[in-house]
Amino acid sequence: MNALLEARTLLRRLGLSGRRFTPEVLLERLDSRLGIVVDAVPDIRLPAGGISGACITTNGSHVVFYPAGASDRQQLAVICHECAHLLLNHRARSVDDVLTDTDPPSPADELAAEALGAALVHFAEQPERWPTRIPGTPPSGVRSSASAVGQRLRRYFRPASRI
Repeated sequence: MNALLEARTLLRRLGLSGRRFTPEVLLERLDSRLGIVVDAVPDIRLPAGGISGACITTNGSHVVFYPAGASDRQQLAVICHECAHLLLNHRARSVDDVLTDTDPPSPADELAAEALGAALVHFAEQPERWPTRIPGTPPSGVRSSASAVGQRLRRYFRPASRI
């Protein structure tokens, strides 16, 4: 299933299909879906204005960290990406794993979370509208340093017929 369909199915299960949502609403719905607290916290150790985040798992919760001072859209992108790792049942990381940067997610897991996270962001901003291309990737036929990643991501974002 491509990331758009996966995101749409997930949002339907969470009761968020067809409407805009905020990171807070997404986290609240995930709490009940996963049966464990999911919280988002700003972190000054992450690059300001960046889109890098982290998620740690403890016995009682998942904590998603996003850069302190990030714009609302950057927060949404980071939180959706980190929640995608949770939703895809990727290996949980401990505080020690994250702080020492040991045993990071595999490239395949990272790419899958990137695709699902981007699809969630898209539907948060434009519910039920299928994108013609993925923001941040060059149009078809245009070469750039990101074209290889763009080509891989396009596989996840292959538009399906409208449902």
